[in-house]
Amino acid sequence: MAGQVVESGKPLLLNGKVDPVHFPGTHKKTRFINSSLCVPLKALGECIGQLNVNLMEKDRTFTPTHLDLISIFPNNAAVAIHNTKLSEERDKRLRLQTML
Repeated sequence: MAGQVVESGKPLLLNGKVDPVHFPGTHKKTRFINSSLCVPLKALGECIGQLNVNLMEKDRTFTPTHLDLISIFPNNAAVAIHNTKLSEERDKRLRLQTML
């Protein structure tokens, strides 16, 4: 599921048993996951990861509204990750320039 979300760049909501045909490489879980939300982390149009949230309780499922709400957080996280990478690259360049 996570690989598909990273590859497509689109969020995914799953409820109930997942057909492994739709998700090649799916590993058998030790606990049943009743509902899942998976959203991409995008920075500057590039998918840099994903956020996955699962419900194990049999009587609860996520809705499209939950998917909309959870999609807010990865956007902020992706921007923070991207900014941190830029800052680290800048610091590395400054150290190299100082050494030279």
